[in-house]
Amino acid sequence: MNPLIALRDVSYEYPDGTQALSSIDMQVFPGESIAIVGPNGGGKSTLLMVLSALIYPTSGTVEMFGKKLDRKMIDRPKRMFPIRKRIGVMFQDPDVQLFSATVFDDVAFGPINFGLSEEEVRKKVMGTLRYLGIENMAKKHPYELSGGEKRKAALATAIVMEPEILILDEPTSDLDPRSREELVATINSFRKRGKTVITATHDMELVPEIAERVVVLNGKIIREGGVEEVLRDREAMRSAGLDVPISVELMEILRAQGIGEDEFPIKRREAMGRLQEIIERCKKGKM
Repeated sequence: MNPLIALRDVSYEYPDGTQALSSIDMQVFPGESIAIVGPNGGGKSTLLMVLSALIYPTSGTVEMFGKKLDRKMIDRPKRMFPIRKRIGVMFQDPDVQLFSATVFDDVAFGPINFGLSEEEVRKKVMGTLRYLGIENMAKKHPYELSGGEKRKAALATAIVMEPEILILDEPTSDLDPRSREELVATINSFRKRGKTVITATHDMELVPEIAERVVVLNGKIIREGGVEEVLRDREAMRSAGLDVPISVELMEILRAQGIGEDEFPIKRREAMGRLQEIIERCKKGKM
């Protein structure tokens, strides 16, 4: 299977001399869901901008959908339309994406710029808002929205053109538990439609809920692999300034108490369920 995106020896240095990325080799395949984890300042957002063709690396090569990119292409938006149409991006700050008088206008911005007719624009916008369950927000000004509603509106702008790849930067930041759960469900429904999802986050509890592969990043790639093997690698996680998920902590606590339990499920809810089972067995004197 050919990758949708291939980065080879990619580095990026900002004009002030800050080295954000160093020697990144990474491939993204159709239907994958990848979590990029790392500390603040570790280069996650910069890597997302490279993956979404918003910036070109200082060195290295970038291929997207079988086409090798160059700096001239990145600097000419019309030449990038065919590629950017296939990638949807939700930035960490939803206010960056919501700048129009109404949510409808914000979501319509992309389709209009891609040359769709008025009727096509309306169908796409309203279909997307219905898909996310926020059609009642169409006529609202973005400033009237709660934090969770803003993130849903920003997500609508990212998926309205039905992209093959969805790129999310800290999507659950500052969300209350209910809004977080709704967003996770939306991301997973997008995955079930065969789409590719790339998420940058430092929320370790989120990763098992939405991803199947993890890239640990701190300027360079420290560790990469399946969700369970990476998140259970305490040394790699600590080296990137990250906590391990609560399931790993629970497993270690039990082992320290001499309870020979198999490895916990990595997902928080499943881990809590397993813990409850262990407690019940202990109460009955079966352990």
